[in-house]
Amino acid sequence: MHRKNLLLLFVLIVLIGVFVYPQLTGGSGSNSAEAVDVSAVTAAPQQYLGQLTISGAVGALYAEEGVIVMVDEGGCCNIPILVPLSQEQQNLLSEAIKMDVNVLYSGALPQIGDFIEATGTWTFENGVYDLEIETVARNGEVISRVN
Repeated sequence: MHRKNLLLLFVLIVLIGVFVYPQLTGGSGSNSAEAVDVSAVTAAPQQYLGQLTISGAVGALYAEEGVIVMVDEGGCCNIPILVPLSQEQQNLLSEAIKMDVNVLYSGALPQIGDFIEATGTWTFENGVYDLEIETVARNGEVISRVN
């Protein structure tokens, strides 16, 4: 009987740890100050809605349009982010995606292969997930930011 009670207590402690601890610490990824990898966000995008920092490498760069494609280490998952630095880029993006792109950025674009962190708000509207970028950092230094 004593062994059965200890086993029950152990199971109860594990369950509390699994379900209560993430709630006390802010959950897994959501509103977290730590950067989340591209593959984690693409695997469960609904878990990361809100303020978010995504880390990954620059897998593709469309400098003419102001688009950075972030990829994970394996190169299998990607997240495109819009960082128009000029009015021309803003107009090209608005025409290409049929949405108003009304934010301009100052700074520079990274190079392909650079490891970056993009911070912003992860949203879901009209069936599309989007990271509304506030800053893009390389090696801890902000290289692009909202004007």
